[in-house]
Amino acid sequence: MNFLKRFLVSRKTVLTLLVAGIAAVSIAYIIPQRFAVSPAEMTAWQSKYPIPAKIDAILQLHQVFTSWWFVVLLLMLLLSLLFSCSDQIVRAFQRTFAKPRHQNDREIFLACGDKQLSQIVGKHGYIKIGQAETRSRFVKNPWGYWGNALLHVGFVIIIMASLFIVLTQKRGMVNLAEEEIFPAGGQWQTEERGLLAGSFFLQDALQLKTVKPDFWENGDLKQLSATVLFMGPEERQTTEQLIINKIVYYRGVRVYLSRFFGMEFLVSLLNDEGEHIGIRMDFEHPVRLDAPSYGTFRFNELSFLVKAKCYADSDMRDMAGDNPQLVLRLLNDDKLLGELSLKIGETGRLGPFQARLVGMKRWTGLIFVDITGMPFVFFAFFVIIVGSGLTYFMPPRELLVRQEGQHLYLTWKPGRFPGFYKDELDNILGQLKEQAG
Repeated sequence: MNFLKRFLVSRKTVLTLLVAGIAAVSIAYIIPQRFAVSPAEMTAWQSKYPIPAKIDAILQLHQVFTSWWFVVLLLMLLLSLLFSCSDQIVRAFQRTFAKPRHQNDREIFLACGDKQLSQIVGKHGYIKIGQAETRSRFVKNPWGYWGNALLHVGFVIIIMASLFIVLTQKRGMVNLAEEEIFPAGGQWQTEERGLLAGSFFLQDALQLKTVKPDFWENGDLKQLSATVLFMGPEERQTTEQLIINKIVYYRGVRVYLSRFFGMEFLVSLLNDEGEHIGIRMDFEHPVRLDAPSYGTFRFNELSFLVKAKCYADSDMRDMAGDNPQLVLRLLNDDKLLGELSLKIGETGRLGPFQARLVGMKRWTGLIFVDITGMPFVFFAFFVIIVGSGLTYFMPPRELLVRQEGQHLYLTWKPGRFPGFYKDELDNILGQLKEQAG
């Protein structure tokens, strides 16, 4: 145990753990995290960087904060802080209740009695804490000794809470189109769970009612909002308005809006035998009026490949308009069978099919998070603030008094910033001199 303690509190180990923690955060910033990018962006990144993608599959770099190695890192940080914290608490206790001892510092002769001394230093906030034979110890702000201890306690609570969150958190994301229902207990499109987390599912069904993007004049997204209907038990329904960066709580689960949204096109294909085939194509929303979104689709009902692109507005006027344009290309291997541009309600020939654009709906991603332990993180920050305040704004100052016969000798020991509090000692000595007459 002593070897483990020496190893974990050594300067090299602490610096290594801190560097590793910074590296983990940097990795999470550099490598796309599963809940921060769309599936298309994740696929594109894996195709562009195949070697990091292989490492990612082993070390779970796309979900850093729920990976096994990040848990190990937090455990080592926690053990290191626990050992340091215990040392700080013992040290603070010893310094607070230490008995007065002989000091080598220069002593000041006092021409006053013990009672006069106690009264005057008491007015200045000094508390008599210890006495041993002919020596007395007065301390101002003795709680200041606990500043560093509280700082370490705060960091321990943060790491413990973070470790608990990492081990037990649950996240699920699903993309829904307008009027689409996600059933209770439905399967997530993307799911992430801590190593000790159980199954995660919604207890109630929900329906995405509307998706409304709002754009600036230059085409950048201004705000995204969505209306969600939660279908509770006994036909109780709750409607919530979601916007980006706004969290809604439903039955203990955090619900918020993903930044990913787009358009869903419904196309009806009629072959020469009179058979109807319905296909659905989801696109991320175009970033500009003149820049389409692209997609490649394979359907079980078709033996052909469909490559498509869509424009936000066929008239190139409104990024949030209801008149989009869909361009379809039908391929058999590398052979182009047909190409067709459609607006809503239009029909045209696409290779061996008569194609009709039935309609368009908007879709967006909904993220559900079940996290326990965040209040402890905020409490830890409060403890750290208190510890910092005690350390820097309430430094303890000691007055050590030695009695020799009828004479008193004083030694002043400031904890921090001795020059800043020098006037305090001068005031005390001045008042003692006045009392002595």
